[in-house]
Amino acid sequence: MVACIIALFVFAVLSIFSAKYRALAKEAFRCAFLKITFRPCEGALDSKIKARVLSRLYDTSPKAAAVVGRHFEMFSWLFLILTVASGIIVAQGLYNIYMYGSCDPVHPEQCLIGAFWQQPICPNSFEGISVGPANAKVLIIEFGCFTCSYTKSSEGTIRNILEKYSNNVRYVFKTYPLPTHDNSLEAAAASICANNQGKYWEYRALLFADQAKIVKEGKTYLISLAETINMNTTSFTSCLSDSTTLKQIALMQDEAVTSKISGTPTFFVNHKYVKPDDLQRVVEEELKK
Repeated sequence: MVACIIALFVFAVLSIFSAKYRALAKEAFRCAFLKITFRPCEGALDSKIKARVLSRLYDTSPKAAAVVGRHFEMFSWLFLILTVASGIIVAQGLYNIYMYGSCDPVHPEQCLIGAFWQQPICPNSFEGISVGPANAKVLIIEFGCFTCSYTKSSEGTIRNILEKYSNNVRYVFKTYPLPTHDNSLEAAAASICANNQGKYWEYRALLFADQAKIVKEGKTYLISLAETINMNTTSFTSCLSDSTTLKQIALMQDEAVTSKISGTPTFFVNHKYVKPDDLQRVVEEELKK
């Protein structure tokens, strides 16, 4: 049965590129279906595959062919497991590319299609929400998305750095709502509107606290969050769709494109790109210089 399932995977892919494999793909599908329903494979495709594999292997190494022949079912299972695992990894990579612009959003340089990835370039402007002294020894710039789970996972590190080194670190957050994330633009606008009322950090904590509700409920939930921290909801609601707010976001989105940002969060420390996992270490190294 295992050989039939493996053949189904292989011939299904090959049939996309060549018509000569389509008949084999159909036979493999029929064979796998019969085996799964506990019926014998009509064309004995599994036996043909085994004979073909052992014949090729025998020409190279008779001993290896004998070992594989005795344990053919076990090797077939191992190959099937590797095939399925590879398929899952590829599917995950494609999903990440669609959602985040890189098959590995946290470490985009490690992406298997790294040839298409370019290291981010630090922007020249300080457009965004900032905190810390202008003459701080360390400057951190982050491009982040409020509905991105990876951005949320780095929030603890950012908070820790700002608490420990508040007098020596300046932090600039550039909101970069990912277009494939529902209500990410609305969340970005809401953060700016909260900043206009002096409630940015309180509201930011609420945004990261329950991303699922933001994605699901959008503007309604964002307004309810503003109410919980006693913001003026009338001006807040008006601000969400205000052209000035949307223009601020558009400027940061344009910066992200120019800076070749492939995913969020993306960090720069003293104008150099830094991986999220290395952020704390690099900041501390810069402070010691």
